[in-house]
Amino acid sequence: MATLSTSTSEPVKKKSKKKKKKDKKKSNATPAKKRLMRDFKKMLTDNNTGVSAAPVDSNIFQWQAVLFGPGDTPWEGGTFHLLMDFTEEYPNKPPAVKFVTNMFHPNVSQHLVPFTFLLLLFESHVFLFLWVLLCVWRQQVYNDGRICLDILKSQWSPIYDITNILISIQSLLGDPNPSSPANEEAASLYRDNRREYTRRVRDLVNDNVTKAAAVASSSSSSSSSSSSSSGGVKTDQ
Repeated sequence: MATLSTSTSEPVKKKSKKKKKKDKKKSNATPAKKRLMRDFKKMLTDNNTGVSAAPVDSNIFQWQAVLFGPGDTPWEGGTFHLLMDFTEEYPNKPPAVKFVTNMFHPNVSQHLVPFTFLLLLFESHVFLFLWVLLCVWRQQVYNDGRICLDILKSQWSPIYDITNILISIQSLLGDPNPSSPANEEAASLYRDNRREYTRRVRDLVNDNVTKAAAVASSSSSSSSSSSSSSGGVKTDQ
């Protein structure tokens, strides 16, 4: 009887340990993480052709996003990459969203001149260095691809999810608000010289398409060369 009772109690102990592990995993799922997972599932099921996003590796609080330029606008045909940083306060507070792709838009700041270039410029031409800094200060409220959009600031609501954010940014590309600029030059051209603004945007989009095609071509050529090298090995008979 003693041996029988010990043998039956062992699987019960194992089950209780597994249950504890499951309960621990559930307790680690904070409200922000649960909401982000819900947003991710919605993103997968909605099948939005114009926007997409997913967490970076295993970090649920940092996402990579892609959106396509809206049709019938100068941005049509472009593919634009963004980073989204969330905190434990989501969805009560909005994420920090910025473009990784360099943009020319009244409500999107351009990326700053690289620091190494500024350092070299300072060492060689001090006055030119100061002039560049002045231009940066005058033309840009932000300096790293951040977006000036009301729903990411004062008009944020917890009902917005990741899909809503990206669709709003996509809409902003074709319908900017020059009265609240993050890039003064783009805002000025949009107000006073729409043709030049459109030309600048189209140049950026075409450059974007060319770079994407070059990356796709290099990746396909590398994969084909690796397959041919593996298939070209002959065995002597």
